[in-house]
Amino acid sequence: MAHARSEKIRLVRDVGEDLVKLTPEPSIALNLLLRGPALGRMTHEQLGWPRTIINLRVETDDISHLPEPRPIHLHCPMANKSNVYDTHTSDVRTWLANIFRQFETDVELPILVHCKAGRDRTGVVVAVLLLIIGVPKEAIMEEFLEAGGENARSSDLQRSFDGIVNRGGVDKYFEGLIDVDVVRRLFIPNVSADGSFLDLHNLCRKHF
Repeated sequence: MAHARSEKIRLVRDVGEDLVKLTPEPSIALNLLLRGPALGRMTHEQLGWPRTIINLRVETDDISHLPEPRPIHLHCPMANKSNVYDTHTSDVRTWLANIFRQFETDVELPILVHCKAGRDRTGVVVAVLLLIIGVPKEAIMEEFLEAGGENARSSDLQRSFDGIVNRGGVDKYFEGLIDVDVVRRLFIPNVSADGSFLDLHNLCRKHF
């Protein structure tokens, strides 16, 4: 499918809002998951009013200019030159697991995920999170290309998909590392505690 890139890439994007515009497939609600570049001096409003900020850069964030009560701030660094798309490697798998393990106890919605440009590290984390939630691969690719702008390449994210598929799918990929059901329940309220997934997850799980 040919993909029309946005003429202007927004700094902070609501992933749920983009998915509604990009695909008729079920996705996630608005104002739950945000993505963007380095924070700089953006205001809380410009950042989308996040209650949790996840910084994927090696450099630390300065959020002292944000009003109290400030968002929960988590630092989950990966070097910019690391090949974060290679999910088959133990380094990337461990990094992703460490990020999503925070979702079991330490976050409040909405969550803002960011790196320097908001494309590579952020793109992989958002894509894998959407896989966990149950969003179809095709919709995830559309969101990745739309948010990443002209430098985003489908072949990069496809490598990430392949690394997860080759381990048996997203549940097997994180087996023994995180509780993926807890992560799902953050974004899909009707996922039951006994692990029976309704609506979005049952509809989309065939994709992975």
